[in-house]
Amino acid sequence: MEFYLAEVGGKLRDLELLIPAGNLENLKVAIDYGADAVYIGGEFFSLRAKAKNFTKEDMKAGIEYAHERGKKVYVTANILGHNDDLDAARGYFEELKEIGPDALIISDPGIFTVAKEVWPEVEIHISTQANNTNYATYLFWWKLGATRVVTARELSLEEIKKVAFEYGKSFPEQEVSSLKDAYELLMDILLDGLPCDVSISVTREEENELEFILYNDIHKQYFNEFNLEVSLYHEIREAFVNGIFERYSLKYKNISDSNKLITR
Repeated sequence: MEFYLAEVGGKLRDLELLIPAGNLENLKVAIDYGADAVYIGGEFFSLRAKAKNFTKEDMKAGIEYAHERGKKVYVTANILGHNDDLDAARGYFEELKEIGPDALIISDPGIFTVAKEVWPEVEIHISTQANNTNYATYLFWWKLGATRVVTARELSLEEIKKVAFEYGKSFPEQEVSSLKDAYELLMDILLDGLPCDVSISVTREEENELEFILYNDIHKQYFNEFNLEVSLYHEIREAFVNGIFERYSLKYKNISDSNKLITR
């Protein structure tokens, strides 16, 4: 499970199908069969030990192949570095900056710092290898400029929902004086510009309740492909939205995967 950390006043992103690739051939297959993005390891600084990993030349070719098709490539640099690794990491990130991956996947704060010094504008995702097990860790990485944090593999659904709730609480306060304001805020944060934005409408609005319906759940197809229930996504999103709404004394509830309710 990954959390996309929007910047203050920013937007959350749509779901992304992200596939690992151990070599250039596998990268091309993943892209050709529908991956939105691929993550790869270079010859250095990656914990993808069982993968063949990419030479600099293959990495450049893979990134070009993906970008020509509107896809993304993320490069892992998720070792826990020692003192001797830091200068070498600096040179490695200089090379990656020239090649142009879409993001780096990092787990060590020191390696993170070096990457930001060398390449300030690079998008950084925090690896599951960083053992991200509590909401304070997510907020820590967010404040440092990470845009994505991958949960530790052992987290339960309830723990993930707690992370989502606390992350929602961290969003900046907005002007919300009515349920319609809350609805518009929710649409702005979650959906602005996404394909599902045009398939949602308010079906009932009363003094203390506002109900809306999602006519086309675009997330469902991704979950179905892996024999998962899309209700898992909606449970986590419910926790996140209730974190946002707590300061306004409002509640958000999944009536079903399609029907949602905002109440005072």
